[in-house]
Amino acid sequence: MEIEFTISDIKNKTYLDNEIESESNRIRNSTTESSRGRSYDEIKKSVTVGKVAEVFLIENYSFKSSPNIYHDLIDKHGDYVEVKAYTESTIKNGFVDNDIHRILKGGWNKSKWYVLFLYTDGKYKFLERRKIRE
Repeated sequence: MEIEFTISDIKNKTYLDNEIESESNRIRNSTTESSRGRSYDEIKKSVTVGKVAEVFLIENYSFKSSPNIYHDLIDKHGDYVEVKAYTESTIKNGFVDNDIHRILKGGWNKSKWYVLFLYTDGKYKFLERRKIRE
């Protein structure tokens, strides 16, 4: 499956902006490791990269936003889907395997699928959809 896009392909920018603000504020106000040592702008930049991929899937592939914290999307079968958009160096440095291990061992995330996009200079390219649990 060949999927490529940029933020300009997002139709509902207001929805995207609201999703970015909501998650950025949640992370900034949390006591989890994901917020430590990062400024609000750094958090927002990171959240934006992932949210663009999520909103693109919602607008184009019948996904729904999950109402549950720590879960990104729900597919048309009702399964939770974790969505990641990483740079090539991040992917090569083992972040994908670390994410999947964290999801499976953490107990707080019930995602069945892991969807990965390569993010390079504002461009997204679909890399894989991996089933991570039955």
